[in-house]
Amino acid sequence: AKQLEKLNVDVIEAGFPISSPGDFEAVRLIAKEVHTPIICALARAVPEDIDRAWEAVREAKHPRIHVFLSSSDIHLGYQLKKSREEVLHTAQEMVARAKKYTDDIEFSPMDASRTEPKYIFQILEAVIDAGATT
Repeated sequence: AKQLEKLNVDVIEAGFPISSPGDFEAVRLIAKEVHTPIICALARAVPEDIDRAWEAVREAKHPRIHVFLSSSDIHLGYQLKKSREEVLHTAQEMVARAKKYTDDIEFSPMDASRTEPKYIFQILEAVIDAGATT
């Protein structure tokens, strides 16, 4: 991460803090020791992930939380077992939760290439309204 900083990399997605204690500690140390780039932590659109991501990047000079959520009908039906409206609401709610911690929120619709474009636009509009900036 220090070498990336020396190379003037502007954003470092440092890891997925909830995935393991080692990942959490790595993200936390990068956030504490690397000062120029934005330090980003990955989080599923669930409260525990978002809270853990914030714990990991809270000491960063430029913290970011990257929230992701499945968007394709196949993932909604088989993985999440939720309707489009439920997923839309979850996306908004979890971006708003992350926004309480930091102003820099990234959102990614997972499996977007298999998602109807109109629905992607609805999700993106909703998360932008909730505070997503990237």
